Amino acid sequence: MSRPLSIAHVTASFLPVVGGLEVAVHAIAERQAARGHAVTVFCPARFWWAMRRTVNFRLLPLPPRFGAMQMDAFRAGRPPSMIHAHWFTALQHVMGFDIWHLHMAMPTAFVAAPGIARTGAPWLITCHGADIQVDRRSGYGYRLIPGVEAAVIETLRRAPLVTAVSGSIRSEFESLGVDPARIRDVPNGISLDRITRLPADREAIRATLGAASDDVVMLTVGRNHPKKGFDLIPPALALLDRDKPWKFVLVGRGNDAIGRQLHELGLGERITVIAEIGTGASPGSSSFPSDALIALYKSADIFLFPTRIESFGIVTAEAMAAGLAVVTTDVPGSRDIVRHGFDGLLVPPDDPAALAGALGRLLDDPALRARLAREAIDSAASYDWPVVVDGYHACYEELVGTP
Repeated sequence: MSRPLSIAHVTASFLPVVGGLEVAVHAIAERQAARGHAVTVFCPARFWWAMRRTVNFRLLPLPPRFGAMQMDAFRAGRPPSMIHAHWFTALQHVMGFDIWHLHMAMPTAFVAAPGIARTGAPWLITCHGADIQVDRRSGYGYRLIPGVEAAVIETLRRAPLVTAVSGSIRSEFESLGVDPARIRDVPNGISLDRITRLPADREAIRATLGAASDDVVMLTVGRNHPKKGFDLIPPALALLDRDKPWKFVLVGRGNDAIGRQLHELGLGERITVIAEIGTGASPGSSSFPSDALIALYKSADIFLFPTRIESFGIVTAEAMAAGLAVVTTDVPGSRDIVRHGFDGLLVPPDDPAALAGALGRLLDDPALRARLAREAIDSAASYDWPVVVDGYHACYEELVGTP
């Protein structure tokens, strides 16, 4: 852009919680600040307190119970209070931001947008998943709460611009009646440079996992939420040929039960469950994923992700950038970044036999693994954070104008 902007981001969650929303807001704000923009991120006080001295941009607390108050009201069947909207009106009059970037339609934009709109300041919404998507089987999505869907629709339809992190999110917007002319496609991002350049002692790491040089190492990363489909992993792996040399590594919170099931299936010697790997966050650096996770990616051969729904699928994109052959499901988010047979394999959701079939195909065909991995590396380049930030700046320029 032709001049530095004063940019306000608003998010109802932030680091040190590590998820797609939190990592994205941090990465975008950090890179905007590095480009010379005056960036402020507003987040709940507990996140502000934890991170206030570890970022290269201004971090300020939101009012008490921002968002939580409104979500509690929806869950209780009460009209949500809009008292916080006045706070944003006053804040804009005092601080005069050039642009407001609201992360999540619910609760963030629902609460903040009316107050910002009264001032005439430009604003846009980026949806990150639970605010826009629904998966009834796993109980995922705020729109399942009575009253929330109507509020989300109203909020999205009055937004000057909304950004879609994937084609699936664009389709959700359009299904809810958002004018396609006001939708901009800006994907989520990954730290491509860190993933590709960070060295990893592949053999040493594989040795800590008990993997021999000829073992094919399969990796899954993520917290054990029903929408992730990790319950499909034990029955899928149980179908694999046990005469073949393979190992499985599962990284993420809440996966102990999956590990126990795999042990009960007689697969204990083939699996490693790692409860958590540190974020590696450091001041002035977007070190996501952590060095330890990048090393694991680079020590594996296949990335398995049996999810039921994603907004984008950051861990899948990270695995692609690290050069893994991907097996995932043909569902929103995953199908947006993996092209079946070209840079990964897609299988029907909730189908352990299909997962096992795709994994078995890769176990038997090292040439296919290598080809998919090469193409995956090239595909992941379009999700580099600098490219993503360029996309958001184009949106800002459209709303603010270029003097």
